[in-house]
Amino acid sequence: MITLFQNQATVTLRNEINALGWDAAFEKYPAVKSAVYTRTHGKEDYTPDQFAYYKKVCNIAAQSLSDAFHAHNNPFDQEELEEKLERFGSQHSMSVGDIVLRDNVYYMVENCGFAEISI
Repeated sequence: MITLFQNQATVTLRNEINALGWDAAFEKYPAVKSAVYTRTHGKEDYTPDQFAYYKKVCNIAAQSLSDAFHAHNNPFDQEELEEKLERFGSQHSMSVGDIVLRDNVYYMVENCGFAEISI
């Protein structure tokens, strides 16, 4: 089983970001800055304290991280892939900056592949 965690600050704080602008939103809401920077640079802009901004959004029945990525993104809307997912609420497709847990090891989704991280 692989667990997916996502930082959803840019979605939940959309109105605040629009009212403040990005720079002010980064200052007022560190979770927003974390979301944008890790989506852009992956592990390079991640620090363990940022894990507090992440929420468990899905369990994925998969053997590998690549299989979990494929199942969660389900490019052809295949029912058999959707059956591998236990969703816990709103989420976006698995992408750069998301965190996955497999066998007690945490990884960040990178531009190409996955990188082990500490939480």
